Amino acid sequence: SYPDDVIESLLKNPYNTMSWYSPRTIIISCRINSSSLTRNYKSLIQAVSELSSIYNTISGVCAKYNFSKILLLGDLCIMYTEIGTATDGMELAFTIEGFVTARSLKCCVAVDCGPLLRGLIGDTYPKYSIWGDVADNVIQISSSYTNHQGSVIASSSICQDHSIQSNYKLDPVDINGSKWFYILKLLYI
Repeated sequence: SYPDDVIESLLKNPYNTMSWYSPRTIIISCRINSSSLTRNYKSLIQAVSELSSIYNTISGVCAKYNFSKILLLGDLCIMYTEIGTATDGMELAFTIEGFVTARSLKCCVAVDCGPLLRGLIGDTYPKYSIWGDVADNVIQISSSYTNHQGSVIASSSICQDHSIQSNYKLDPVDINGSKWFYILKLLYI
């Protein structure tokens, strides 16, 4: 499904390749460890059914925090918002992480913010996609740390927010020369 502004533009001109630039976007990537998924279920059909159930739940939770779910690719789910806050992003990340790990699955949820280009690619069968360093960062981080039982990792740009610093315990980690933080636990609810 496309975000509302994409649907509106497609209705006006279905053959036009469109793009939008968002200077400050919060983006979240969740990757579920596929080996933990297949290990927990007796058949591939059961594993795919469980993944579908997880994604349906994530879609409902995204709407609560004004996030658009934009990409499902196997065990990867990416969400973004242009109007949410860093706190919204962290609350959504912990909600997703808690929901997935409650099913005895391993996952990593990465959160970052920054400029993002999004739009449609293709004339015959347009596909909605996103581009930018923030998208690359969260996909790479969430893919690299799926062996940890329930990880939430946030960029330094997310952790600069005062509400994040005062409500979460941050454990710095260097990832590919950039400062990121394991978010260990909520200090206050």
